[in-house]
Amino acid sequence: MRQGRVNDLEFVDYDDPKDIAAAKWNHRGGPGQTDYIRFNTAAMKNAGRTKRRQIAAHELGHALGLCHKSDAGGPGYVRSLMWPAAHEYFDLPQDVDKANYSKLWG
Repeated sequence: MRQGRVNDLEFVDYDDPKDIAAAKWNHRGGPGQTDYIRFNTAAMKNAGRTKRRQIAAHELGHALGLCHKSDAGGPGYVRSLMWPAAHEYFDLPQDVDKANYSKLWG
């Protein structure tokens, strides 16, 4: 395992009706720091099971080093769990997500 790539990750809830984000990944820095995936219960209260799972998987993707992918149509269009906005079409990593994970982690 590469030095500097081991951190703790915690899942926590918060309740902020003014925040439109359903969830956030908070990166804390270097080794020994704890990163957080925070779920906004106010924003997620009406989300169904599939959407909640998609949001959680998307934020976990960030914690694993994946970035947002474009959800616009066109020549470079790909289906990705890492689209900036949550989509209920799928709640599992797509081919591009798996390929990017493999590039980062082997």
